Amino acid sequence: MAAASPAEWYNSLPPVSKAWGTALFATACAMQLKVLPVQLIFLDYTLIFQKFQIWRLVTSLLFAGGFSMRFVFTLLMVARYCVQMETSAFAGRTADFLYMLMVNTLSLLLIALILPFKIFFLSEPLLLSVLYLWSRENPNGVVNFMGLLSMPAFYLPWAYLFMDLLFGMSIVDPLAGIVAGHIYYFLTAVYPRTGGPQLIHTPLWVHRLVAQWAAVAPNMVQPQAPPRANQGAPPGGRGPAGGAAGGAAAAAGAGGGAVFRGRAYRLDRD
Repeated sequence: MAAASPAEWYNSLPPVSKAWGTALFATACAMQLKVLPVQLIFLDYTLIFQKFQIWRLVTSLLFAGGFSMRFVFTLLMVARYCVQMETSAFAGRTADFLYMLMVNTLSLLLIALILPFKIFFLSEPLLLSVLYLWSRENPNGVVNFMGLLSMPAFYLPWAYLFMDLLFGMSIVDPLAGIVAGHIYYFLTAVYPRTGGPQLIHTPLWVHRLVAQWAAVAPNMVQPQAPPRANQGAPPGGRGPAGGAAGGAAAAAGAGGGAVFRGRAYRLDRD
């Protein structure tokens, strides 16, 4: 079987990861050609609140630096981890995956507002939040880090943070991403398993947005049926016999679009 061409590979990518990766590349091109000055897109709450430059809340997600090895590395991470999350944990649930990114972005915006340290661009923290969720979805998988070290996938986000620390770079961005990812993981996978309600539901307007996207680009996006309002939990989901898998199933049923079914990982397990 012949290897896929670059165009075929690009067209095979899932819609949200493809759109984000394309936006990152297009913004880098615009910066390289000096068409779009970086001063117009970085996150600055002073300019947002005082001059109402609210586009910065979105544009700060679309820039990961100019052309460099780090930029290439970022695109490769999008192509691997975002694509894997969208096609596995969120398979057939484009609206849920998109809303997960929105929730993580909101967490990052709040973190950037509270922290005394400046976070100018949210693309890397958002990517780390997806990587954190990927590591929770595949905790026992073995990954090769930078071609140098094999480790359980559970530790991969921390390895990237340690790499930044080792090279004298700020760890604020990756740490913020890990925190945002854990907030989402806790609210969608951990808290419901303890008997708490599913607090995050993909709203109907996100399903409608994806449906409109699918209508415009039917070859790119498959519409996701919105959840029924009275959809109940499946049998055996909440009870003690249901276990962790049952709790996740209950969250998916009761949540009407529960958006993540991460696997638990206990450091003290036998």
